[in-house]
Amino acid sequence: MKDMKNICVFIILFSFLASSCQNTDFKKKVSTDYEKMNSSFDGELIQHFPNEIPKGYIGGYLKEKSVLVDFCFGPNELILIARSQKEEYISLNQQFRKLSKAIYNPEDTNLLLVFSYCDVLKVEGNIYRNQETTERKKLAKRNITTSNTLPVPVFEIDTYHNDKNSCGLSDDFKIFVLEAKAGKYLEEKYLQECECMPEKWKHGFSRGIAANDKEHIIIYWLAVW
Repeated sequence: MKDMKNICVFIILFSFLASSCQNTDFKKKVSTDYEKMNSSFDGELIQHFPNEIPKGYIGGYLKEKSVLVDFCFGPNELILIARSQKEEYISLNQQFRKLSKAIYNPEDTNLLLVFSYCDVLKVEGNIYRNQETTERKKLAKRNITTSNTLPVPVFEIDTYHNDKNSCGLSDDFKIFVLEAKAGKYLEEKYLQECECMPEKWKHGFSRGIAANDKEHIIIYWLAVW
């Protein structure tokens, strides 16, 4: 994994693209930053992402783990949301379906979820416990005791959010896991083990898409931890 410094600025540029779609210079700038950001991840991890920001771009976010915050667990995540024309969507959906290792529903109750977790906080030699919410603690316990799927991220997307689903997505989506592997795919300085993940998946990556047939939406995602 290449160094991920100075990528955080992309979050700001990325989030304002939709409201500035008439600004050619701005779109060009964001497209350039998207290309630079992609070069920060190993090619195998983002091979399912578009080579450039698609015309039907809706939004997205990048979450990277800070080297300094070494006392908390947090995955590196890349999310890109786009709406396609019906024919293009059907074609993409069929391609991804064939490549998928597993397909899940957002409402599935046995999903293995990758999410930021920091129940024990260490600051300047002081230890602070019970920092996580009851709900997050339940998710962590479920991950270890009952979850039996390939790992998927918790999607933090307001437009397509459903509080009842632990993965965060609304019921209209299908989650396609294209690839998931255990192991270290980040530099050591970015790695932090967590009680919220089972032993087999202490470190690893998962990549895939979530597809919405009603609105022809595709959410491209990558999580590395």
